[in-house]
Amino acid sequence: MLRSVTLWGGVKIIVTPAAEKDLRGIGHVERVRIMEKIVLYAANPDALRNQVTKLLGSDSSRLRMGNYRVLFAEDGMILRVLRVGHRREIYR
Repeated sequence: MLRSVTLWGGVKIIVTPAAEKDLRGIGHVERVRIMEKIVLYAANPDALRNQVTKLLGSDSSRLRMGNYRVLFAEDGMILRVLRVGHRREIYR
């Protein structure tokens, strides 16, 4: 599994161990779509700005992807993927 990658523009994506465990529990096709969407957002945040929402009471943001949600934190050129899960379970 991909733990960390630096994109051409200098943005670094870090997948936390919890998010890595979450991704292993998702089917292969959905997992690939989720990772592609994360890379797309990291490369060009404006392209998916309407699918990203800041979470109240937290420094994290949420990326919508069908029935799945990706919780992540941005710190300059670092995008840290915190959790990935189904929309009915991710906020528990």
